[in-house]
Amino acid sequence: MRRRHAHAWAIAHIDGAWQAVDATPSQWLQMEDEQAELWQPIYDFFSTLYFQYKQWRYQQALAEAENDDNLLWLSIAALLLLVLVWRLYTLRHQLSVRSRGGAEWVSFDYPGQDSELYLIEQALAETEQARQENESVAVWAKRIDNQMLIDIARMHYQYRFDSDSFSQASRCQLKQAVQSWLTSYR
Repeated sequence: MRRRHAHAWAIAHIDGAWQAVDATPSQWLQMEDEQAELWQPIYDFFSTLYFQYKQWRYQQALAEAENDDNLLWLSIAALLLLVLVWRLYTLRHQLSVRSRGGAEWVSFDYPGQDSELYLIEQALAETEQARQENESVAVWAKRIDNQMLIDIARMHYQYRFDSDSFSQASRCQLKQAVQSWLTSYR
C-alpha cells in the first residue's frame, strides 16, 4: 500500500440519514499506476527493507525490555538467596557454639524458677530418665510413668504459672513431695 493509493471520501446527511459519498473515479488505481515513476520498484524494495529493519529493531527493543525485567527479578532472587544462606550460616554457627558450651544461655527471672522439681531433674540428669531438651515437664513425667512425679509436675505447674494463688502450705507440700520422691529414688 503506497501513499498514492490513499484517497478520501465524505459522509453527508442526505434525506435524514448519514451516507458515505465517494467521488473517487473507479479507474483511479489504474490512473495512479500509470503515473508511477520508473524507479518505483526499487523504491518499494528499499522501503520494504526499511520496514523489516524497523520491525526487527522493535522486536529487539521488546526483548531488551523483557531481559531488563528478567535481570531485575534475577537480581532480587539472588539477593534474597544470599540473605537466606547468610542467616542459615550464622544460625548454624551459633548453634554449634552453644552445643560446645561456648556461649551461655540467657536466663530469665520468672516465677517458679526455684521449684524443687528441678532437684529431681538434676538427680535424673545422667540417666535414661533424664529430661530431654525442649521436653515439657508434663511430657517428661508421663514418659517416666511415675504417678508421684506426675503429681509433683502438676504442683510445679501451679507454682510456676499461678504463683499468686499458690499458698505457702502448697509450697510446703511441693517441697515434701520432692524430698519423698528423692528419698525413694536413692
